[in-house]
Amino acid sequence: MHSYLIMYLSLFLAVVFLTGCVSSTLEDTKVADESFDKPSTSVEEDKGDRRSLEEKVQDSFVSMVVDGDYVQNLTYKVPNGEARISVEVLIEKGVVKKFTLSPLNGNHEISNNYIANAQEKLLTLIIGKRVEDITIPKNVGGSSLTTGAVKRYFESLLSKK
Repeated sequence: MHSYLIMYLSLFLAVVFLTGCVSSTLEDTKVADESFDKPSTSVEEDKGDRRSLEEKVQDSFVSMVVDGDYVQNLTYKVPNGEARISVEVLIEKGVVKKFTLSPLNGNHEISNNYIANAQEKLLTLIIGKRVEDITIPKNVGGSSLTTGAVKRYFESLLSKK
């Protein structure tokens, strides 16, 4: 009987000991898990821009398209041949102040309607925005072909900087 008592007492102590180890391990794990939930300020600082103010200003000047009034005639393919448009963009301090899209002579009437619709809708996407911030979707005002020509034109302005 004495041996059973020692065995039960040993078993009890082993269970208490193991339970204590497991709970302290769980607490350690909980602390470690909580550290993943909180953002580390050092990681956020590493993501930041470490350039000086002078470098940031210089980069913004380099990225801007030169101010001016840009006018160009564009030709692009349409189902019945080609359409021709005139694009005028006035840029001041890197921001588009004026945008005009005009059909040129010789276009089919349907093409001219698409050009007019695109002109109307593109104004809200372009006026008042920095050239490098302009995003032109695939289809504006029902005209994917005119929109594509205008998008390529703005991309060419950015490549000339």
